[in-house]
Amino acid sequence: MHLTIRATNLSVTDAIREHVSRRVLGAAQRFARRLSSITVVIEDVNGPKGGVDIACRIEGGMAQSGEPVVITERADDLYGAVDRAASRFKRAMSRRAERRRARGRANRRPGTT
Repeated sequence: MHLTIRATNLSVTDAIREHVSRRVLGAAQRFARRLSSITVVIEDVNGPKGGVDIACRIEGGMAQSGEPVVITERADDLYGAVDRAASRFKRAMSRRAERRRARGRANRRPGTT
């Protein structure tokens, strides 16, 4: 699994890069076999105006289906946006895995295990 971090209208320090890597890869660890890549885009939406303007988008490319999981969160600080987006990404991946398991159980013939 390959992680790409991009930023728009702000600079990415080593501390930010470390935080993003730790949180996003930690959230995706359980699903590493299913993910081919993860792209994280952090953006200062309003520039110097202030407000709830830091956006974090996590896009996980699925290895088998090709359909990405995309989560976007906004917060007034970068760390909060990353934390909330990583948490939602993990929940979205869990739901997708559960739906996949449920489809597999529904497709089994009666009497087989």
